[in-house]
Amino acid sequence: MKKSRIKVNKTLPLQLVLVVPFVLQIFGAVGLVGYLSFKNGQKAVNDVAIQLRQEMSDRINLQVLNYLEKPYYVGQTIVAAAQENQLALTDVTKLERTFWGLVSQDMVEYMQLAMADGTSIVVEESVNGDIIAGVGQKADLPQRKIYQLNNQGQRTTLIETQAKFDPRIRPWYKTAQEAGKPTWTSHPFLGKLNKTPTIAISLPIYNSDGTLLAVANSILRINKIHNFLSQLKVGKTGQTFIIDRSGNLIASSTIKDPYIINLEKQDLQQIPAVKSESFIISATTQAIIDHFGTFQAISQERQLDFMLANQRQFVQVSSIRDERGIDWLSVIVVPESDFMAQININNQITILLCLGALGLAIILGIYTSQWITRPILKLQQASEAIATGDLDRTIEINHINELARLARSFNQMAVQLKTLFTELEDRVVERTLELQQAKEVADNANQAKSDFLANMSHELRTPLNGILGYAQILERSKVLPDKERHGVQIIHQCGSHLLTLINDILDLSQIEARKLELMPKAIHFPSFMQGVVEICRIRADQKGIDFVYYPESNLPEGIESDEKRLRQVLLNLLGNAIKFTDARSVTLKVEVQ
Repeated sequence: MKKSRIKVNKTLPLQLVLVVPFVLQIFGAVGLVGYLSFKNGQKAVNDVAIQLRQEMSDRINLQVLNYLEKPYYVGQTIVAAAQENQLALTDVTKLERTFWGLVSQDMVEYMQLAMADGTSIVVEESVNGDIIAGVGQKADLPQRKIYQLNNQGQRTTLIETQAKFDPRIRPWYKTAQEAGKPTWTSHPFLGKLNKTPTIAISLPIYNSDGTLLAVANSILRINKIHNFLSQLKVGKTGQTFIIDRSGNLIASSTIKDPYIINLEKQDLQQIPAVKSESFIISATTQAIIDHFGTFQAISQERQLDFMLANQRQFVQVSSIRDERGIDWLSVIVVPESDFMAQININNQITILLCLGALGLAIILGIYTSQWITRPILKLQQASEAIATGDLDRTIEINHINELARLARSFNQMAVQLKTLFTELEDRVVERTLELQQAKEVADNANQAKSDFLANMSHELRTPLNGILGYAQILERSKVLPDKERHGVQIIHQCGSHLLTLINDILDLSQIEARKLELMPKAIHFPSFMQGVVEICRIRADQKGIDFVYYPESNLPEGIESDEKRLRQVLLNLLGNAIKFTDARSVTLKVEVQ
């Protein structure tokens, strides 16, 4: 029963066997598609991120170079006109008019010319859109007067008089004087008139013998780069910024003035990008340093990514260079979440689809399994009914072809079983009658045999008892020699054995009647064994073989046993041994165990 119970516990319901693989297949297929979709989405994100960073980097570099080239080309035109004597450097009024035309037509936002003698003229568009002019005559040095110009380029109002202004000591003048060629200032500085962070390009003007006549100067206000960067859309939350090779901020899409400005001292101090108030800018700059070591090591476009607040950031670093001293780095940083938003939505949809497919698969699996198992359960119930003897049970299945065929076969089997059982019952009845008649015949024959054995044993006992009686009388005779006495004893023993055989025949009838009983009593064991041995030795002598008897010395004198049955067993065993031994000897060894 225990083994049967264990075997039952290891079996699985058919409904579970049908549902689970079906559900696992659908869920596995949908899950695999979702996983591959996620991986492809990530790869697409990386590709899009690379393309976006490259495109934005190219746009930034191109636009910044365009900003830088306009002041240079305008200044180069002034220099060429002055060197070809098409522009009189000594005519301040005409220079002012010319510069006003350039500024008013939005060719430049600032144009300045400083002569070697200290005379200077500058025209600039102010932050509020007005055009102002600054004139510093040699006779008035170091003063410079600032005028408001109308839309005709005429002076209307004296705004202020700067008490200390000598262009020859300004950074842009010294830069051009030392370089001897068009050069940008090495660092941003604070503009004198508009008080905004500015970089300036200075172009020296020489005469034919190489004497410095003047320095043309045009500027680029950094806020123009900031406005462009702030309007440039990089993903959803991406940022851009520009740094110099020392790691100081030049411009940023999020920080309008990435400088420390001291208006009292007319001073501007740059801020290292790693110390920026923007956490993203400082973290990105530190990641660039950690990856490349120094900013000077970046000679071409490079890309990297790093983790910030458990989110991956894509970074593109490109160099912005011209032939006049500009050597900056543009940096674009875009969080992965800007690209992953739609991917995450798709992943959520995929997960919902997986769960929906799983639920649908379970429902369909349960319905399908019930549709299949219901007729099988009918077959099972019908089989159990037939096993209990209900051979009239039939089933009807129509919606599944294979099960319908199985049901028809089952019904045919049930009909055949019923027919066979009916025939078998008839045969059993017939055979029972035959067996009953045979039993009556056997009982009659048995009874006749028993009667015959009883009569024969009675007829044999009468002469045998006479033989045994005279043998006992002869054994008591005192005149009989020992040899003859021993022969008489053997006659007595053989007669006794014959009487025992007759009793055995009667016992056989008792055994058949299941009435045999054992009657143990005390016997002298050595005498008992000696009688058995003498009988067996006579049989052995008749066959011409030896019979050897080996009794142990410690055999008991008396035992309690059914003497007749024990003698019968021993004589049968030894008789068979003598009967089937044709040469040498038969040995009987008796020992105590």
